[in-house]
Amino acid sequence: MAAAFKAQYPGAHGVYVSHCRAHSGAALIGRTLLVPPQPADIGGGRRHWVACLFTSLGYGKAVDPPEKVLANTTSALVDLRGQVRALETTAAAGEASSVLPLPGEWHSAMINSVRFKVPWEETVAVIERVLEGSGKEMVVYEYNRETGRRAAGGNGRIRDSGWSRSEKRRQSKQRKDGASRRAGEKLT
Repeated sequence: MAAAFKAQYPGAHGVYVSHCRAHSGAALIGRTLLVPPQPADIGGGRRHWVACLFTSLGYGKAVDPPEKVLANTTSALVDLRGQVRALETTAAAGEASSVLPLPGEWHSAMINSVRFKVPWEETVAVIERVLEGSGKEMVVYEYNRETGRRAAGGNGRIRDSGWSRSEKRRQSKQRKDGASRRAGEKLT
């Protein structure tokens, strides 16, 4: 994930690295760094805000236990929600001095589930609890090892999605026909 982030968003990655160097792990944990679109990324056609959630002090064998990761995920998502709300409030009051778009729909990898060894269903519960009533959506991407593609989901419902629009329409029809909840679905 980190390599893809660096390759796709070199400007945002640079802000992230600088931020991590300037703050201790204890100051970052349970927080979110919200990075506005960076000139280096905009030049590459990417005008996205990037949110970096700090959910564990360690990684690999030193990763925090799942219950701590989940608590930190809750805090980081609440922090993100507050930062986005503050941006929206500033823009609504006409105080925004930037020509940047406001953060829109939220997109994420299946955080916590692989390297942090937190059962995905537990992270889903945290995301849904934090986003409940916010009007925000999170599209979650899962790498499918069998097909080499990502699956996405949305808005409080679990749904699969592929790369093509026709596949998305087919999967939308399947949801209406009673598709079950599983990883790779859109959450609110």
